[in-house]
Amino acid sequence: MSETTAALALEARALSRRFDGRPAVDRVSLDVREGEFISLLGPSGCGKTTLLRMLGGLELPDEGTIWLSGRDVTHIPAHGRQSHMIFQQLALFPHMNVERNIAYGLKLKKLPKTEIRRRVGEALELVELGGYGQRPVSALSGGQAQRVAIARALVNEPKVLLLDEPLSALDARLRLNMQRELKRIQRESGTTFVFVTHDQNEAMNVSDRIGVMSAGRLLQYASPEEIYDRPADAFVASFIGATNLIDVQSPSVDGDALTVRWRARTFRARLPQAPPSAAPDASASLPAAGQLSVRHEYVRLGPAAANLPNTLDAVVVERQYVGTALRYALDAGHGLRLHASAPHSPGAPVHEPGETVVAGWDTQAAVFLGGEPEGGAS
Repeated sequence: MSETTAALALEARALSRRFDGRPAVDRVSLDVREGEFISLLGPSGCGKTTLLRMLGGLELPDEGTIWLSGRDVTHIPAHGRQSHMIFQQLALFPHMNVERNIAYGLKLKKLPKTEIRRRVGEALELVELGGYGQRPVSALSGGQAQRVAIARALVNEPKVLLLDEPLSALDARLRLNMQRELKRIQRESGTTFVFVTHDQNEAMNVSDRIGVMSAGRLLQYASPEEIYDRPADAFVASFIGATNLIDVQSPSVDGDALTVRWRARTFRARLPQAPPSAAPDASASLPAAGQLSVRHEYVRLGPAAANLPNTLDAVVVERQYVGTALRYALDAGHGLRLHASAPHSPGAPVHEPGETVVAGWDTQAAVFLGGEPEGGAS
């Protein structure tokens, strides 16, 4: 799918929703291309479910507009839109078997029996439940019930499928399997998915683009790679993955890098994606202070750090073994705590608590973020 030519399945413009005068969603705008898998990600109470309910017609916005396949549906209720929503509670009919659950919406539309039978059969094959049509829903596993709910939604051929944390009740292994299944079903059906989750790994695994929300605002809307490597601010950097945030000052453009100061030491970081003004003093457009974000796994220790452009001495405070990696907590002095995650294999060097080591990272591993970090990450 071409990002420049794909039609828009869904558009939201400056959506706002308030409860008791407090903004649950605050002027959020986004677009979703046909056939995309989009995730709305954020901590509890950030507004992602309220936004999803507005997109699905279950909540009316106080301000803003919603367009579905080029049609203004802002004030059209859910039943009048070509979208379908799957909730955390799947609400399958316990007195019906799998086939009758999936066919329910088609029967309400009074479609011919042959058409219903064909669509239900295709939906069962899509979710890999062929032969399960006569099985009672009470006999299904959690993952099978999830797939029946998806089939029941897709059989109605919605333009957009909205999913509100549908995997939250599953155990960890089944949840991972269902993430793969969701992505496969979305890809094979070609349906546009908008998926709400608070699980960062889940969003990274399934999404073409992710919208990170906090306090009702959409902080960044981009590909998983861009959000991970070029977070918009300290909240996004901390919420997606694990990162070190170092308070720094005096950012300045120096050739192909940005230099910042931490106490008497200079660190080098990658240039902002949108470079500062091309004026003679390009550094003038940068804030006077901010934070340097360095992912835990980008920090090298000992000999591996010796020739890197950014180094400092630190004392190992704690070491944690997690199988494929060793996680270190480091004290660099002056109140600076760093964390490093080093790949582990038999014979690899191990640093013990109390040991002083060189910690370092490459220029491209460091991102300068202006402003103060926001609270609320979990």
